[in-house]
Amino acid sequence: MTPEQMQEMAKSLGPLVASHLMDHAKGQRDGYASLLGGNAAEPLASTPSRAPVTGKHMTEGTGINLIRFVKAKAVARMDGRNVVDVLKGWGDEVVSKALSQGNYSGLGSMVHPQFASEFIDLLRHKAVVRQAGARVIPIGASLTFDRQSSTGTAFYGGETSTIQESEPGTDAVSLSEKKLTALTAVPNDLIRNASINAEEFVRNDLLNVMALREDLAFLRGTGTQLEPRGIRNQIDPANVYAETVATAGAATLGEMKKELNKAKKKLKKGNVPMLTPVWLMSPNAETAILDSVGPGGEGTNSLEKEMVERGTLRNVPFFVTNQIPETLGAGNSRSELYLVDMSEVLIGESMALEIDVFPNGAFTRGGQVVSGISTDQTVLRAITKHDLAMRHRQSGIVVKDLSWGNS
Repeated sequence: MTPEQMQEMAKSLGPLVASHLMDHAKGQRDGYASLLGGNAAEPLASTPSRAPVTGKHMTEGTGINLIRFVKAKAVARMDGRNVVDVLKGWGDEVVSKALSQGNYSGLGSMVHPQFASEFIDLLRHKAVVRQAGARVIPIGASLTFDRQSSTGTAFYGGETSTIQESEPGTDAVSLSEKKLTALTAVPNDLIRNASINAEEFVRNDLLNVMALREDLAFLRGTGTQLEPRGIRNQIDPANVYAETVATAGAATLGEMKKELNKAKKKLKKGNVPMLTPVWLMSPNAETAILDSVGPGGEGTNSLEKEMVERGTLRNVPFFVTNQIPETLGAGNSRSELYLVDMSEVLIGESMALEIDVFPNGAFTRGGQVVSGISTDQTVLRAITKHDLAMRHRQSGIVVKDLSWGNS
């Protein structure tokens, strides 16, 4: 009986029995959550909260099925066996059945669409740009659409005046697949271990590798043929300006407030919808705000209180990422502060996901080639394709040469 069924039964029973059943239902929920690596009250950020539902396997939506499939492929290659036979040997019916019904039981690198979509959904919980609210749309090899680059104008005239032509300026936005390749080396002991804890470790390692590299491209990518053009390089140059604090590196609380308000005002004056605005900042900038001394030397300043209690900064959600460098500008000690309406940011994504395994394969770490044979490791290679575009270049602000917390 599921926890939900127990709760329904409890409604028709006496208080004592109902209390016992409710406690048992909570215990079952906690047990499921523990099995998936978290707890019922506070699920992992990388694992969407999913209570067990009748007819659904408890690993659905957790990305565990994908990693189990990948690990089974590795073991199959090591032992010269069929991947479905490996899965059945582990007692897994869900993944082995899904592979048997499609063309995914061989040793090709294409991932079953159901498992691929689960993994991409989990990536959203790891990657900051996705968390912040960028909209995801499916694309094939490419997608092009028009956007308004300048507004039209209107005129008053007399009864017989010639009506002047007025057209808004437009340009094109193109999304074309850029290939993200991620490598991670996993100990062979974990590959052969069929426990959920081992699979969570492999899943999280692969997700972290992909999320970090994706965020770096989506924030500050150069836009070459091989890499997406990041938000920083798509924003209108007029919306990129240096900080205005009186003393670099020692911004007061009042100066920080003025800088934040200036960015918000400039974005509003650009007629940006402001549907889902967010701040994006580095850890140094966040720490500088939290450590700023309030009026009269108060222990907790007003911005700190808002950030801690509400998760917002000047009534706008904020996100902190190491993918905004803190080694820019003068003395290689400056950073950047972003204010972006994420409803205007589009991620074009191919849902196809390829993951291949190379038992005892070689890989590069810190510029040095490492032998998987010597280290007893298997290399996992994941490939996904995506791109990023902003619907309007005025939809973001970048405060550059930011010295907050970098002195």
